[in-house]
Parts: sequence; structure tokens; C-alpha cells
Amino acid sequence: MINLSLYKKDLEQLGVSEVYLFGSYAEGKATGRSDLDIAVLLNSKINLTDTRKLYNSLYDLFTKAVNLKVGQGLDIVLLNRAPLELQFDVIRHGKILYSDNEDYRHEYELNTQMKYMDFKPILNMFDQQILAQV
Repeated sequence: MINLSLYKKDLEQLGVSEVYLFGSYAEGKATGRSDLDIAVLLNSKINLTDTRKLYNSLYDLFTKAVNLKVGQGLDIVLLNRAPLELQFDVIRHGKILYSDNEDYRHEYELNTQMKYMDFKPILNMFDQQILAQV
């Protein structure tokens, strides 16, 4: 597992509340060609107007923390801006790498689950319409 405890101050300065590992590494299905998928939940005080600088800082931090192999990709997702289906997948199948505020995380996860369950019938309807067109 990835240890982010050495980077706690850096994560706090960037406004990071939670970090999840998701995708093939979290599900134990990674191969030598798998990229590393990391989802970041920012605290509610962060202004998301300039995300380029934030992404660059997060990329640099995670590259150091993870010690990526040559050619290995790193994908970073800001959960605050991610589609609802991806948010739900991350909290359902992902692994928590860092948590600054357990109460905030639990509230976020509960709200995401409730929104997803409310929206799920509409998603199913869209999926059925797309499959019918294929």
C-alpha cells in the first residue's frame, strides 16, 4: 500500500481531505502495463478555479510518494469535479490512502451513495437506450 503520511503537510497545504486508490491496483487486477489511478477529494474551502497548478502539484507529490516505474502512467481524478458514476465507483471499490477528516469523508461517501441511488434509474434508462441503438 502507498504510504502518504510523509506528505501530510503537503496534502494539507493543497487542501486535500482524502486520497483513494482505485482501478486495477485497488481491485488487485493490475498488470505490468496498468497505470495508477488516484482520486483526490478536496476540502470544501478550496476554490477550484485554477486546477492546472493543483494537478501539477499533486502529480509531483504522488510521483515521489509512489516511486513510479519507468513508463507507468499516473491518473489523478478530482472527485469534486468527477461524474457521479466515477465518484460512486471510487468510494465503493477504492482503497483509502489518506484521510484528513473522517467525518468529512463519511459525509461525502454517504451523500454520494444517496445521489447515486437516486440517479441510478435514469442511468439505467440511458444505458438501455444506448444498447438498443447498437
